[in-house]
Amino acid sequence: MRGSHIAPPPYLEEQDPAFTEGLKNLKWEKNAQFGGLVLQGKCPTCGDDNGIDVFVSTVIAQFRADQEIATELVACSCSKNHGAPAGKSGCGRWGYVTPSVS
Repeated sequence: MRGSHIAPPPYLEEQDPAFTEGLKNLKWEKNAQFGGLVLQGKCPTCGDDNGIDVFVSTVIAQFRADQEIATELVACSCSKNHGAPAGKSGCGRWGYVTPSVS
């Protein structure tokens, strides 16, 4: 029996608590060369290995932290065909996370 083809989930632009929860499995890393924090990895919704790719300047992150709880919008940006409208990419799921490096 050959492997079954599983279609990616359809594009749905929405804030998804399960997506946000899944982001907790990814780790923010410092990027000293560009002066920022990077979050990269698998999209918790569609499973694309390169679905999450976020860069936050440490200057911006520090400014936001000084103002309020520093959150960052993270959205799937994979290249799978989810039926996204023109100008959009990924599966559409998004959520807010707080950048931190331990």
